[in-house]
Amino acid sequence: NYSKGDSVFFVTETGETEGFVVQVSEFFPMQISNEPDEGEEYKLIFQGYAIYTILESSNKTYFDIEMHLNSYTPPVYPEVNGTVRINGDWGDPNVEPITTVKEDFVYIDNGDMHCTLAKNIGIVSISSRDHTWTLKR
Repeated sequence: NYSKGDSVFFVTETGETEGFVVQVSEFFPMQISNEPDEGEEYKLIFQGYAIYTILESSNKTYFDIEMHLNSYTPPVYPEVNGTVRINGDWGDPNVEPITTVKEDFVYIDNGDMHCTLAKNIGIVSISSRDHTWTLKR
């Protein structure tokens, strides 16, 4: 939902508005397939895409969000993986990020960092143990 140079505004936990500029917004389609081994009945096909988004504020706060949507055939099952980084912190390396998709929302929980994305909107909230940012509409 973002293009490089877009402005996005969030309200912080103190009620202040913090403006961000999109530094990176990249979309990569992916497709990988293999020939079936002898005795296998099917060809494995991996397809999907990756999205990378980086936003930075004039306060030098930055968000780095990465998402991958993968599908494997056969069987067909979609897999969504997301990570969020705030000011260079990827969170606890011993905790695997959890990505949940519900209707038009994607929730990324990365230890004590959380991000909510909404279809056709983008980031609606992002938080760490000390700070929160909520999209200003």
